[in-house]
Amino acid sequence: MKRLLKTQTLSFAVIVAIFFTSTMAMAQQKVKQGPPPVPSKKQIEKMLEELKTKLSLTEYQNEKISAIYTAHFRKMDEMIGKEKDQRSVNHAQMKELRTSFEKEVKTILTKKQKELFNNFMKEKEQQHGKKKSTHRTPR
Repeated sequence: MKRLLKTQTLSFAVIVAIFFTSTMAMAQQKVKQGPPPVPSKKQIEKMLEELKTKLSLTEYQNEKISAIYTAHFRKMDEMIGKEKDQRSVNHAQMKELRTSFEKEVKTILTKKQKELFNNFMKEKEQQHGKKKSTHRTPR
């Protein structure tokens, strides 16, 4: 009787372990690959408002940078949209797009604002890196 109880308990433990292992494996498969989604108009407005505050932008600068941001994300959306498989989006092209975007923004900024913009972008990159690392699990 004790042996049967031990066997049943062991069988139950193995079944539970298999269940949790398979659940974890399925959860890991849902991690998105490829570039992040293009921000919505509302998210872009929020970014611009934060940038306006941190850099003390003038209305003229804010309007110009708003147009640059909108055009940048439109180009990014087109680039991603052309690729059926988002993982195949060319990283070099994306990096080039970002570099040209940053250069264009900097043409409108003062020297002090450029420094603040660089810090702002580094801060956002670090935040993005932290979010990215929390969604991935080590192999």
